[in-house]
Amino acid sequence: MEFDSILPQLGEVAAEAASDAPKPVVVGKVAGATRKMVFLATLVVAAWAYMSYVIIEQGDTIRSQNYLIFQLFQDSKQLTSLKGQIAQKRAQELANAAPNSAAPSAPNVAKPAPVPQGNSDCKDCKTTTRRPQDRPPQQAADKLDTRRMLMAI
Repeated sequence: MEFDSILPQLGEVAAEAASDAPKPVVVGKVAGATRKMVFLATLVVAAWAYMSYVIIEQGDTIRSQNYLIFQLFQDSKQLTSLKGQIAQKRAQELANAAPNSAAPSAPNVAKPAPVPQGNSDCKDCKTTTRRPQDRPPQQAADKLDTRRMLMAI
């Protein structure tokens, strides 16, 4: 019976000792969370730096393309003016080469015969001819330019 009275006293002593002892700090969980936050912060900063670099490079590319377009426009203007000057020189040479000859007249264009419509005066006609329907001209953008077609392999 002596043990029965001692056991509750031992439990009380153990509980007091446990309450006085410092509680253990869980280092592994806190350190792991801190490491994850540091890694994520580093990853965000690296992504931001890379994005900034890409934006700067895009600006440089756009600027160089703008310069190239401007140069092409200037070259096109210069080529057009040269073609105009060549055409003027040819016209002057033709005018100076044949001053006595008559200027070429407009070419004779044969006018199409009027097309009879329906059952009008054409009694000898076996079939009635219809006038072709008016169609708008085809736009130049609709025509395929085979010289500029890209062929992918």
